[in-house]
Amino acid sequence: MRLHLLPPSSLSSEQKELYDDIMGVVNENFGSFVTAREDGALIGPFNAMVHFPEFGRAAWAMNKAMYEHTTLPKSVLQVAPCKPQPSEKRRCETEKAAPRAWPVRT
Repeated sequence: MRLHLLPPSSLSSEQKELYDDIMGVVNENFGSFVTAREDGALIGPFNAMVHFPEFGRAAWAMNKAMYEHTTLPKSVLQVAPCKPQPSEKRRCETEKAAPRAWPVRT
């Protein structure tokens, strides 16, 4: 089951606080990565975090700490594994409702 995407206008105050923290880091550090739809709804793992903020805060804190304290070069952090669909040998699609979330080298 896929979780529906949540536009920022539909978020509770608890969800909005987490959303703002995620977007602050994303906007400052993720460059051309697509992490949200045009309406601001987060995609990929960020959507699940915002859906369930009690879990999401802890998951985001761990991810944020790993990102902020890594010793790996940024070029390595920007690679995501991808298993192409049989009909798409060279491309991966992470969300049908939004563009690909992470750049993948093929």
